[in-house]
Amino acid sequence: MKRDLYWQAVRGICIAAVVAIHCPTALNSPSRADLLSWIAVRSAVNFPVPVFFFLAGYFALPSLEKCRSGFRYFVRRSGRLIVPYTFWSVLYVAALAAFRHEPFPIKPFLVKYVTGGTAAPFYYVAVLFQLTLAAPLLANLVNRKSRLVYAVYGLQFAALAAVYRLALTSGAVPRFCYTLCFVWIGFYVFGMQMRAAESEGSSPPIRRLISVFGSPLFLAAAFLLNVLESYVLLKNNAPPILAVCQFRLGGVLYSASLIAAVCRLRGAEIRGRFQNALASLGDISYGVFYVHYMAILAAGAAAARLFPNLPWCAVFVLVFAFALSVSVLTVAASRRIFRGARGAKLLRIAGFA
Repeated sequence: MKRDLYWQAVRGICIAAVVAIHCPTALNSPSRADLLSWIAVRSAVNFPVPVFFFLAGYFALPSLEKCRSGFRYFVRRSGRLIVPYTFWSVLYVAALAAFRHEPFPIKPFLVKYVTGGTAAPFYYVAVLFQLTLAAPLLANLVNRKSRLVYAVYGLQFAALAAVYRLALTSGAVPRFCYTLCFVWIGFYVFGMQMRAAESEGSSPPIRRLISVFGSPLFLAAAFLLNVLESYVLLKNNAPPILAVCQFRLGGVLYSASLIAAVCRLRGAEIRGRFQNALASLGDISYGVFYVHYMAILAAGAAAARLFPNLPWCAVFVLVFAFALSVSVLTVAASRRIFRGARGAKLLRIAGFA
């Protein structure tokens, strides 16, 4: 299948934002200026996971039609998810145990493996697996234009309300909130609806929605509300992780507006080397996803030891540049080294293919 350069470029931007999200923060800085500036930066890059789920739903619809069987689609798609996830989960946990001079924790590993907790970003794979399992049912609702689709959006907002309640009463956001698909499912379904509308060639409600939500004015307002909500939550002693996570109401509105803007701009994409570079990054985004966190951990530890007095923004830029570069080079070099049928199998195991 011929790749779509525009959507691959969007993937490239998103994976770069994922790297930025996991870089060192100023959350515990004694300087209020550092804290506020970091929140603004974090709010700006707090969009990749919702966009990735939107794209997963967008491309799931034609894949389901091609497979002609929900079970066949699930088997094909889940294999691509589970194999590299298992490989990197074992590698991350084993590396951490070796660094701490501890035995491999079998029972804790199994719990973390099932819940997507073997490494901080891996909850994404656990959620995508759940959405892949539900994809045939969701696609059926979308194709039939069933009103039950709106119940799915209601389910997401109900889940968000539950997260707020749990976080504000317990003082923390429970880990399972990240790994349940309910707080993300609306983005996945919207991707399916967007693809269905494009296939039909005419869907005035979707076009009006994209026109309004994707306007520069609405996007700017959504971003300001996103930042403002973070400040208000922190000022009122909400858990810091809630104040900066992607599934807050402000974050959902900002991400939805950004997705609409991306859909609106699709016909006016930038051609040439810049888009090709982003598309190339998008091609290897899955591999970068698995590698980047280990690079960030190494770079963050080195920066803390070598440059303890650097301002947070300088450490952030250094770690981001190192982690993104190392991740890209690792995946790109692996794809050049491992060739042929055996090489392709190894690349698929690592998620680099």
